[in-house]
Amino acid sequence: LEGALMVPTSVSDVEGSWWLSAVAGCPAVKGAEDMLQRLLASKIEPNVMTYNSLINAHAKDGNWEGAEDVMRRLLERGIDPNVTTYNSIIKAYT
Repeated sequence: LEGALMVPTSVSDVEGSWWLSAVAGCPAVKGAEDMLQRLLASKIEPNVMTYNSLINAHAKDGNWEGAEDVMRRLLERGIDPNVTTYNSIIKAYT
């Protein structure tokens, strides 16, 4: 399990989204945040699914402030939230 949570050193858009989705199901929000930063550093533009995965990771961790921060970053990048985004934000508050 430990090796499964390591942040890859190179990613493609698809791999990054899948990895973030997998991490969102684990208590590894830091790893998911690191992965987002690696995507951005690699000039890979995250999409709404990428941000939804990270918002969901924060929600599962009970961190509504983290979920709000990710939502703010999503909006700042000009990405439109979708139903999943809003459901994950609501989940963060419960």
